[in-house]
Amino acid sequence: MIKAGQFEKGWPLYFERELQISARQSDLLARKRLRPEHVLTGRHVLLFQEQGLGDTIQFIRFATDLVRRGARITVHVPASLTRLFRQSFANLTVLDATVSPDLEIFDYVAPIPDLPYLSGMHTVQDIPVNVPYLKADPLAVAQIKTTLPTDKPRIGLVWAGERRTRSEFALADKRRSISFEEMVAEMLPVDATVVSLQFGPARDALKEWEGQEIVDPMDAVSDMADTAAIMQTLDLIISVDTSPVHLAGALGCPVWLISRWDACWRWGDDGQGSPWYPTMRIFRSRERSFAPVLQEVGRALRLWVEMRQSR
Repeated sequence: MIKAGQFEKGWPLYFERELQISARQSDLLARKRLRPEHVLTGRHVLLFQEQGLGDTIQFIRFATDLVRRGARITVHVPASLTRLFRQSFANLTVLDATVSPDLEIFDYVAPIPDLPYLSGMHTVQDIPVNVPYLKADPLAVAQIKTTLPTDKPRIGLVWAGERRTRSEFALADKRRSISFEEMVAEMLPVDATVVSLQFGPARDALKEWEGQEIVDPMDAVSDMADTAAIMQTLDLIISVDTSPVHLAGALGCPVWLISRWDACWRWGDDGQGSPWYPTMRIFRSRERSFAPVLQEVGRALRLWVEMRQSR
C-alpha cells in the first residue's frame, strides 16, 4: 500500500510491524510507544533509530512537526549522525546511541520510521517541503572547496551500499549495489573532477584503478557531517540506493539515484522525480541487470557535462 501511495491505509498497518531493534534497544520499549492520538503538549518524547541510516535521514524531517505540537524531542541515533543532526536541528536534543538515556524522563518513545504516521501523512502533499533540512558546516565546506579544482564540474560517485548482516536485509543489499568496474565503465572518462564518496569495503576497488583520476577524500571522513560538507562542494552526486543518496537529497544537492529493478517502496515504480527529495532524478532499472540503466546514466552524464560547459 505504501509503495502505491496509499499512505492513509498503509501507515497504520506499518505501525503494527515487528520492530527491528537490537538487544541494546530493547529497554526502550519499556516506555509507552507514541501513537497519533496522544496529546503532545508538555510531553517529552524519545525518538530512536530502528532501521538504516537512510530511513533515519528520510524521516527525521517530521520531528519538527512534533515540536510544533508542543513536544520536547530527544533523538537517539548512531554516532555517524549525531553531529550532523545537532548542527541541523536547533530544536532537538540529539544523543549518541552509545549513551543509554534515562528512560524515566520520557513520556513516550517512537521509532523514527513511525514519524510519517504520527504526523498524519496521508498523501505526498503532506511531506514537509523544508528541503534542505540538513545542514553542512560552512567552515568545513569552505575548507574542502580549496582542495578541489574549480575549472570543471565536480561529480561524486557511490556504487555500493552497506552490507548488513541481518538476513532480511542481505538480499536487498546485494541487489541495490553495483561494482566499481560496472559504474566507471559507463561513466568514465568524463570531462569533470570525479570524487569518490564510497564508504566501506567497496572502496578498496579504487586501489587497482588506473584510469581517470578519482579524488578520494574519505580517509578524512569520520561521520555523515563530514560527508555532508564534501557533498556541498559538488555539482552532482550519482549513487545507488543507499544512505548517501538520502543525505544528498536532504541537503538539497543535485543527486541521481540508480534504482534497482524492484525499486524500494519510497521511490515508487515510475517517474524520474521523487516527492521526498526535489533535487533527485531517478534512473530506473527495468531488468535484473544494471547494464542498460548504467548506459543511460553514462549518456545523461556526458550530456549534463556538455550543457554545463556551454553556459
